[in-house]
Amino acid sequence: MKITKKLTFGFLIIALLPLMIIAIVGIKQQGEIINRLSFVDAIDVARTIEKSISIESETLPFVEKGKLQKYVETLSQTIGRDIVVVDLNKIIIADIASEIESIGEEFTYDLGDEVRQTMRDGKPRVFKEISEDVPEGVSLVVVPLAESRRGDQKAGQIIGAVIVSYKPADLTGFKLTLLFTTVFVIISVTISGLLFSRSIYEPIVKLKDAAIEMGKGKLSTQIQVKSDDEIGQLAEAFNEMAGDLTQTIDNLNTVNKQLEQEVVDRKKAEQEKLSIIDRIKRQESAIVKIATNDALATGNINTTMRVITEITADTLKSERVGVWLLKEAGTKLECIDLFESSTGKHSNEMSLFMDDYPHYFAALKQGRAIDANDALTDARTAELVEGYLIPLDIKSMLDTPIRMSGEVVGVVCHESTNSKRIWNSDEITFASEIADQTAQVLINIERKKAEENLSESVSLLTATLESTADGILVVDGKGSIKGFNDQFIKLWRIPDDIIRSKDDNRAISFVLGQLTDPDAFVSKVQYLYENPALESSDTLEFKDGRIFERLSKPQIVDNTVVGRVWSFRDVTGRRKADSQLESANANLAASVDKLERTNTELKNFLYAASHDLKEPLRKITSFGVMLKKSLAGKLTDDDAENLHFMTEGASHMTKMVEGLLTYSRIDTKAQPAEAVDLNHVVEQLRQFEFAEAIKEKQAIIEVPGPLPNIDMDPVQIRQLMYNLIANSVKYQKEGNTPHIAITSRPAADGKVKIEVTDNGIGIAPEYQQAIFNIFKRLHSRDEYEGIGIGLAVCKKIVEKHGGKIGVESQPGNGTTFWFTVPQAKITVKAGVKIA
Repeated sequence: MKITKKLTFGFLIIALLPLMIIAIVGIKQQGEIINRLSFVDAIDVARTIEKSISIESETLPFVEKGKLQKYVETLSQTIGRDIVVVDLNKIIIADIASEIESIGEEFTYDLGDEVRQTMRDGKPRVFKEISEDVPEGVSLVVVPLAESRRGDQKAGQIIGAVIVSYKPADLTGFKLTLLFTTVFVIISVTISGLLFSRSIYEPIVKLKDAAIEMGKGKLSTQIQVKSDDEIGQLAEAFNEMAGDLTQTIDNLNTVNKQLEQEVVDRKKAEQEKLSIIDRIKRQESAIVKIATNDALATGNINTTMRVITEITADTLKSERVGVWLLKEAGTKLECIDLFESSTGKHSNEMSLFMDDYPHYFAALKQGRAIDANDALTDARTAELVEGYLIPLDIKSMLDTPIRMSGEVVGVVCHESTNSKRIWNSDEITFASEIADQTAQVLINIERKKAEENLSESVSLLTATLESTADGILVVDGKGSIKGFNDQFIKLWRIPDDIIRSKDDNRAISFVLGQLTDPDAFVSKVQYLYENPALESSDTLEFKDGRIFERLSKPQIVDNTVVGRVWSFRDVTGRRKADSQLESANANLAASVDKLERTNTELKNFLYAASHDLKEPLRKITSFGVMLKKSLAGKLTDDDAENLHFMTEGASHMTKMVEGLLTYSRIDTKAQPAEAVDLNHVVEQLRQFEFAEAIKEKQAIIEVPGPLPNIDMDPVQIRQLMYNLIANSVKYQKEGNTPHIAITSRPAADGKVKIEVTDNGIGIAPEYQQAIFNIFKRLHSRDEYEGIGIGLAVCKKIVEKHGGKIGVESQPGNGTTFWFTVPQAKITVKAGVKIA
């Protein structure tokens, strides 16, 4: 309670201040009373003049100025004040103004519009020191002047104003006394207050300053007050409040940041939600497009798959979408259709084998989808990196299995190139639905094919039954006749009336009468009816010498025997020919054996003859050259020409023999197939066999991209490539620079397609098949050298390795020779750039 004592003492001292205030107020009120008396006088004057005006005239402008002037003078002398009377236009009507100056008859003091406003308001107003025309210390009281109607004391219309001057009361003496008293009290209070107020004032100032700082936002403000009184406690409470407030603000800031992040997250979630809704709408639309597309009604699998891949690629914005189906007992994935969005092209020449990619095949059968955002590192697709992903620049894959009756029969593959892609859950669901829809399409195609096959089968069965040489009889489980063909009637020679009656007993009786052993026939029939699931085959002999083969098989529906089919074939003529056939077969076997020996001998002879012919041909050529040199200038022109023809013919014959040797060695000197680097083969040919052509003709042999490793006889692939490149170099227009490009691309059944393209003279379409025949030439030896065996060798090499060879060309626009060969199952190496 220390501060209470201090405040009590302070209040006792400060209590003198009210006494001073009372004195000041008293002095001021005295002056106000004096001034108030002057204000009342002015109003009384105005009312007196109003009465005078009402007596003299109804309106101020018509009052005789002289009479009013005298009246005003009398009032001025009575109250000792200057009096001026003005009308609405501030025209002076009467003027007793010893201390107020005026100009002319118009009241020109700088009261201006304020006088008019006062007259309009109808209320008296005091003007202090308004105008320089009014002497210093003189105030004016403006009282609106209204007419008084006769017999009525109520105020009427304002017609002017009465202006009364007065000097305010002189309070100078009082003010001096008050000043000295105030100074004395202030000094006393100040001296006394300074002695005890410091301990109260300074802490309060600190509290005030701290509060101001806190108001500016400095919430960490602390008050350094060391006192054990209430102010000290207040300071501690303030400091504690500031700390709590700082912590609260920090918490609010944290909460605010969390709220801001929640708002951002919520907006992001809303955007993602809208994006998902948009994607789902497009996906639903795509599914409807596929389901309602006219291509599905055709039943053509290629056309239908094109529709699915194109719509799916557009919906998912995928660079590549393909449909692959399992073949060869599930060990091979074969591309049915692959659509590339960037080019708008479709292809279907690729295959993947389970032996090469076992983990990928296993992943297809285990999950709903393979959503490989990074296909290069995903364990399910990592096997595809070297042989599939890198060559095709694939970064991400979304593969959804196609299932029919719970079994995986294929896959719809969505591929992203150039950059990685994260597959969203709705996209995975859509891809799975596309796979299911593809499965349904396949089911519908199979069903349609089955229906067509069934219709064809029924038609075929009917045609077969009627066109076959066998007699067919169909009975139910009880042996009653259900159907038969015309041949059955012809074989058994059954009359029409028995057939039309469909009487089984009559038909059997008629049949039994033709057989040599009817009891055995009946016994066999009864036995089969007692054992309906058995099949039977035997022979029937007729009395007229005919012989029938009889076959019988049960008709089974849903594992239940519902009838039996009997077939009868007349083999009378065949039995007679059996002995002759056995003799002919023996002769044929002997002929085949002899033919095989002859073929072997022919191959050996061809090789030996070709090899033995080389030596005499070499001698003819050599001696011809020697004769040409020794007889130079001695031979006639005809003899010289004959000698030239002889040597040229021998040389040409030598080349033909060498060609035949090469052709025969494809079979006789073949080596086992092995992995061959085609890049290395082309590089070796360039450096050795074609080095001179590259130098002389400036030939360009180019490999734009890496060539695959192939599984072939290394000698024969070198021979194959040499022949094709040599053709491209040789068949050129005069002066043209040969330009050959060698490229490759995947083909079906694990093969690759190699293409050798040139800028030569080209080949007309009608000759493009004939050029692969041995010794077939399209040009004379004078135009282009050759014996017409090179392309035949190429064809034999390619076909020996299970491939195909062909040509694409137009005269004058160059030629592309292509062939397919097995691809080696090893990693593809970098290509060789040859120029």
